[in-house]
Amino acid sequence: MKKHIMIVMGLVCIAMLFAGCGKDDAPETGITTMATEATIPEKPTESTNLPTEPTAQPTVPSTQPAVPSETTQPVVPSETTQPVVPSETTQPVEPPAPTLPEYVPGSIILEDQDTDDYEYERKYRITYYRIWSEFSDLLDEDQKKDYNTWFYERVENGSFREEMALAAMVKRYNIPRERFDEAVEAFIANNLESHSNMSQEEYEVPNADIIYTFDNEIINHYYRYE
Repeated sequence: MKKHIMIVMGLVCIAMLFAGCGKDDAPETGITTMATEATIPEKPTESTNLPTEPTAQPTVPSTQPAVPSETTQPVVPSETTQPVVPSETTQPVEPPAPTLPEYVPGSIILEDQDTDDYEYERKYRITYYRIWSEFSDLLDEDQKKDYNTWFYERVENGSFREEMALAAMVKRYNIPRERFDEAVEAFIANNLESHSNMSQEEYEVPNADIIYTFDNEIINHYYRYE
């Protein structure tokens, strides 16, 4: 009996040895196949639907006054935007003085100084010393009374020799240029009517442009006797 038991145990041991060797010699493909056959949970795929942006809500206008930001502050004009002050070179230029007529020697036929009625040697032409009625008629009654006294005083003191009589009268009685021009027109008309030659010294037409300068140097130069 013991002998049978020992045989059986020996067989069991041999079987176990074969079983162990068989397990070690098993091909690796068997393990791989089993591993691949196992169900591996798939990784969930990422959703391709991206979250959309929230819809913009309509802006409700605020009734509160807007506080201006720094960028909305009024811009202070810089020095370059200041109004340009005109320099001396940009100042308006005064127009030049009008050119005065110049007496042309020989244009007036002169009287012989040795045969005229003057008791002194004249430095100027006759019209320098005379006041014709067309010009004295510009005065009113009160002015004419003063005129008679004034005129003879000038003769007595000799001042009429250095200041033209018509120029002195115009200044004294403040005769406007327009009225003086009317007297000149009357003087010319009367001389034409009487056939007087106004190119002669006796009837020379007074030059208003020269007289109304009231510059004795200009007047004396224009009416010089030569």
